[in-house]
Amino acid sequence: MKSNELATNVLIMGKTGVGKSSFINYLYPSAKRETGAGRPITGRGIYRSVLRLENNLAVNLYDTWGLEAGHAAEWKEIILGEVRKHDMRDIKDWFHTIIYCLSAKSARVEYFETEQIKMLLRSGNRVIVVMTHCDLGNVSGAIDKMTEILLDECGLRTGDIIRASSVQKKLLGGEMKEPFGRDAAIERITANLWESVAEKIPPLLKSHGTALIEQWHDKCLSLIDNDISFFNHMSNSAIKSLMDKINKRAQDCRADFSKLATDKLSEAVIYYCNLREKYEEIPADSFERATIDSPHVFHSFAEDESMEDKVIAVCAMIVVPFVIPYVADFRRDELKYELTRFKSQMEDWLELYVDEVRLRLDGNDKAETALAVAI
Repeated sequence: MKSNELATNVLIMGKTGVGKSSFINYLYPSAKRETGAGRPITGRGIYRSVLRLENNLAVNLYDTWGLEAGHAAEWKEIILGEVRKHDMRDIKDWFHTIIYCLSAKSARVEYFETEQIKMLLRSGNRVIVVMTHCDLGNVSGAIDKMTEILLDECGLRTGDIIRASSVQKKLLGGEMKEPFGRDAAIERITANLWESVAEKIPPLLKSHGTALIEQWHDKCLSLIDNDISFFNHMSNSAIKSLMDKINKRAQDCRADFSKLATDKLSEAVIYYCNLREKYEEIPADSFERATIDSPHVFHSFAEDESMEDKVIAVCAMIVVPFVIPYVADFRRDELKYELTRFKSQMEDWLELYVDEVRLRLDGNDKAETALAVAI
């Protein structure tokens, strides 16, 4: 595969014995891979192979070692580490689909498995569950029960639960029983090329924005401790100087977030356009309005004048003269209290911005009024 070729990254995981390797073999367009071939013997790690689907979509397939009883914590650490490592790169390097394999013949979804799935979903990952061994004659009740758990407890969508049988079988009468589930899996993998981006960008922006706000808050707490003393706690000039520093750091924080958001969303638009140009299967309706209506992708709250006025107003609250002549410790506590209130408002604005991005990526008309209502 060429290094600059557009591909999808798929992480596949599951307990030992659920039929994960057989399903991987089944994904290949022809019998090019045998169980365990072309990679090291399964151990505590993740192994990458490449396959090309019939629609010319290249797939980087990352196969995890099978989970054994008693090693759930180790497995979780390896999986989360790999997902985070990919999330720190460009969108083209993200895991666009995570396949979690369960076996219908086990007749259950264990608690640690529902927790793994929910954890991955909360991080904005697109997870599909492939239920293997669904060709067996006595598993229909188990399939229904497992499906109910996946829908109700994990929050998966019906279309993200795929029933599969990975191996062709010859019945006693000589009839061949064909495998199934591959087409449904490939359809979801292809659709997830875009859906994974739409799902993952909002929590990513919120995570980075929250970290920036926390850094700003910590720096401002230090400023208050360092700049306010017994000798100047009632000095208007000292408080004004402190306010200017806090306000400047707030502007820097918002500017840093604006650049992050603009860069990542611009990258998403370019990525999406490349997908649409190459793969007709990628849905067009979820993103077209965003690319047409917003020449700068999405407006940032750092560029919103009313937001600017509100930030300055809240900062000014910190320097309102106190009637009672507090000593320095009390004055610092008051300033920190107002700073925490300001931090809470910044977090509220971040939440509104992320909600607007999420609505836009979903093609929702409410996005146009999300920030206006708040302001």
